[in-house]
Amino acid sequence: SSTKRRRHWDRLYRGALGINLPEGPTPFAEWTLMQLEPGTRVVDLGCGNGRDTLHLATQGHSAIGLDFSTASFADARRKAAALGVPATYDAVNLYDFRSVVTYGAILAHGQRTPPSLYARFLLHTLEDDGRANLWSFCDMVLRGRGRAYFEFRTHRDRVLPHTYDGFRRYLHPDQVVAEIESAGGLVDERVEGQGLAAYGEEDPDVCRLVVTWQR
Repeated sequence: SSTKRRRHWDRLYRGALGINLPEGPTPFAEWTLMQLEPGTRVVDLGCGNGRDTLHLATQGHSAIGLDFSTASFADARRKAAALGVPATYDAVNLYDFRSVVTYGAILAHGQRTPPSLYARFLLHTLEDDGRANLWSFCDMVLRGRGRAYFEFRTHRDRVLPHTYDGFRRYLHPDQVVAEIESAGGLVDERVEGQGLAAYGEEDPDVCRLVVTWQR
């Protein structure tokens, strides 16, 4: 259930699971930064502890971090205020279609150009209905050639060693691409393999997608 999922993420980000979460920007954030136009408005969906949101905001972009768990970004919100950088944080529930539509409308309203959407390690934590709602969110927020940047664990990562366990569904990139195309997205770039998201002793097999939403 949504309540059970949120409880897990709240416990993780409050430190109750004994996992020390890294603070610096991820390789995917650095990779995405090289592709963003100056001054882009970026929506970091599934922002976790907000480290990438904060980094994007320090590099000349306005960034909005959204997550299921409000506990996840509490520290990042304080850091953003202390640094005076344009990073804000809010909660959105991708399993609640009303929440998705409401926040999607807020982001899409009154904007001449759509933002860029950034989602690192989000897709493989979502059930099918959560991903379906995410594609609806993308269609609302990014229509008119907005771009989305995704990174997720692939089906090949299932058998590789992992530093931590968690809610994961190892996704075949072909399946994700098919879902995106059915929802009106066009994949502009696709990169797969290891060596892209190494963390400590773990080197997961991931897929990166750059998607343009056209309709």
